[in-house]
Amino acid sequence: MTLKIHRTGSNTAGYDPSLESLKRSPLFTKLRKKEFRSLLSSMKLERFSREDDHPLTRLDTMGHFYMIVSGRLKVYEQNPVVGKEITLFLLRQGDAFDVITLLDGQRHEVLYRCLDREVECASVPMELARKWVREIPAINNAFFPYLGHLLRELEELATDLSLCDTGTRLAKLILKHADSSSEGGLRLIHDLPHREIAGLIGTVRVVVNRQMQNLKRQGLLGMKRGKLIIKDIELLTRWIEDRWSGE
Repeated sequence: MTLKIHRTGSNTAGYDPSLESLKRSPLFTKLRKKEFRSLLSSMKLERFSREDDHPLTRLDTMGHFYMIVSGRLKVYEQNPVVGKEITLFLLRQGDAFDVITLLDGQRHEVLYRCLDREVECASVPMELARKWVREIPAINNAFFPYLGHLLRELEELATDLSLCDTGTRLAKLILKHADSSSEGGLRLIHDLPHREIAGLIGTVRVVVNRQMQNLKRQGLLGMKRGKLIIKDIELLTRWIEDRWSGE
């Protein structure tokens, strides 16, 4: 499938104004406003469609560093024989990729897919991104905590896959994405189909279907306006703790 990339034009300031939202990225929050805007002039805004199975080619991530302006993007591996997937990272506004390629300069053999109708990304040449990390103290200081966050995500995934059954992995995923600003609501995964949920916990859609029904029967989960919600967050927390302790 041919990659569909749409690049925006620049305004009189030398960058697309929608890039301003990147100021909330963990990589840029410590930058002074003038310093941040000077970086924006080096960025290009690109839009990727959900119609593209793999919105970014390996060549792109070797040559460019990307930061998500809007939308959600998953980074995953797939076994083409059995069709099973494992989602390594669920990226959202402010997240950056590919951090591994930025660090070691090697091709990262992963796949990418849009989870929203359209995902907007800012791109810069990879060498320029490396220069920013080396020479701009505010970015350098922010980069390592962000890298630590990604490593913790992978550690949690590996631990859950090794030590938890599927039902517990699903419940932990849902609890992890609980939205404190919305009673029972979820962030990032609230509208994902079961196929995508399955990839986040290393299983297949039919197993997620069965486990979802089990959690609903126990009064832990429900649906509101077509979106998944937590009916009782304290009960869900205790349910996970009991499963972990074997009670």
